Amino acid sequence: MKGLIIWIALLALSGCASLAHSNPTTELAANYSLRGVMEMGSQLRLEANGTFEANLFYGAADGYAKGTWKQANGQVVLSPSKTLGLGEIFKDMEMQADGFCLRVELNGSNGCYLRNVELPYDAWSLGFFAPNYMEVWIETADVVDVRERVFRRAVSGVAAIQTPKDLQGDPTGWPERIAGGKGKYVRGADLPRLVYVRWQSLVEPQTYEAYIVVPEATRRAMVIGEKAFCQADAKWITGHRERLTVGLAPGGIAKVWLKGPCLPPIEVTRVQGEIVKKGPYGGTSEGKHRPLSETSKAYIEKYGIPYGSW
Repeated sequence: MKGLIIWIALLALSGCASLAHSNPTTELAANYSLRGVMEMGSQLRLEANGTFEANLFYGAADGYAKGTWKQANGQVVLSPSKTLGLGEIFKDMEMQADGFCLRVELNGSNGCYLRNVELPYDAWSLGFFAPNYMEVWIETADVVDVRERVFRRAVSGVAAIQTPKDLQGDPTGWPERIAGGKGKYVRGADLPRLVYVRWQSLVEPQTYEAYIVVPEATRRAMVIGEKAFCQADAKWITGHRERLTVGLAPGGIAKVWLKGPCLPPIEVTRVQGEIVKKGPYGGTSEGKHRPLSETSKAYIEKYGIPYGSW
């Protein structure tokens, strides 16, 4: 857990720095909602063409403003061309770009215009699978999104797996066609920055943990619509790669793909996990892992574990 906290802090710092010095037409253009100012509500829209609109509510009074905005030295400066009521507040307003927050002082409080979640779909999903017979139990899969919010136990339980009873399944390497795995939608989250997963590799048995940093290129791919032909429906669609699929293999290997409906998977990264010294369940089970199925046990006894193939 200490390691996860350190990772969150480092990622938060890197996120703040990258956004503070970014191109305003591509990174800062978005909808924002005011947070942290008592009795005051406000919405702000920064357009990529350098214009803005904003409203503000304070008790029974309200206001509106529109005009232009610019970014300089990490500051976002508003220059209204029209104001109504309390809209005068926005005149020459300066806000500090800090990650997904535009920090501002209002009504004696340090407020934050927090960027709204804007995805081209309701939610993205996280799924896990393991090679044939190589059974896995996920103790927890925690997600940190680009706003530095943590979604603990976004996924837990059994990873998707095949265990052919004739022992003819091949667990070596990764399949050519990557399925979505077993998992859940991470609802309410923005795009992922980090996935922390702790799992039991039942065939060894061993407990591992891995920190999967999601590259910026992957996040960009998650919001780009692509034309795709769906064989099942025999029609073209505009699809999005909105599913992160993680393969977990013996030896602490975690490999990640990005996929979407009717779109081929893209390889994202491969991570070498580390052994959890406390053992399964944080050391609360006296070193006992979950039981291995009889089919997988029979396969391991006959063929062993194909380490190095993943």
